Amino acid sequence: MTNRESAGGDDEEASNSADVSRASGAPLPKKRPVIDISHDDDLTDEELIVKLATEIDTNITALDEKLDSVLERHEKEFLTAYRFHMLKVQGELTALKQKANERQLKLKQDSRMQTLEKEMVRYRTDCMNIMKYCNMQK
Repeated sequence: MTNRESAGGDDEEASNSADVSRASGAPLPKKRPVIDISHDDDLTDEELIVKLATEIDTNITALDEKLDSVLERHEKEFLTAYRFHMLKVQGELTALKQKANERQLKLKQDSRMQTLEKEMVRYRTDCMNIMKYCNMQK
């Protein structure tokens, strides 16, 4: 079986996945660069090796540049998402602090109100006692 025959099944699978990616609106994957290893009659084995090594180095450099750009894009996307999330968390934290302050103020007001009501009851009781004493003196 030749390389083309064994790759025939892969081509069929690739075309099926390409149909799926076209239907989903996803971009089609780029084809990988193919290194031509056909033996040119005018090149010696050493020259062919140097040519192939140069092509491999070029492809590695191109992949490295693509990887750097993808990593840079992902880093920017992550930082943007992180900033957005932190702004959201900061807003929630501010709202919670404000709510806690409002509850604390209400609690202080409620306790002050209870203290005042207790004093009012005590003064009323004292007033009633004084009125009784005054009535007894008459």
